[in-house]
Amino acid sequence: FGLKRTGTQIRDRIEQALRVAEKVDRIWHVGLNFWDLVDRPIPRVRNHKDCGETPLDPGDICPLEYQQAVTNLLMGALNAQRDEVVVAVTRMLGFDRTGPGLRAAIEWEIDEMVREKLIIESGSLLALSSQS
Repeated sequence: FGLKRTGTQIRDRIEQALRVAEKVDRIWHVGLNFWDLVDRPIPRVRNHKDCGETPLDPGDICPLEYQQAVTNLLMGALNAQRDEVVVAVTRMLGFDRTGPGLRAAIEWEIDEMVREKLIIESGSLLALSSQS
């Protein structure tokens, strides 16, 4: 039923265990609410509708999954309009519409990828950088 409905003591113990695992380099902190294994391969992009688990909140999707969706999309094109990328990533993740929360989450990760020089933004066009 998820961590949101778990009691405070259990959540505190889980967070404490996560911090210990991070300290010994077994996992790393991704975004605000996610951890991942240190040597795990790049995550696949899941269509949450196919999984029967459409997240109610865009924050339930790992930032790396958003970034991988953007990368997958740009690998198949020389470049794409930023708004088209947002809508296409929305569909890849299994959402029928791009609400303001989902748009903001995808835009945030696109901005992060631009800052990290994983993608290049020229006007409203996005393209993979040579570092990707």
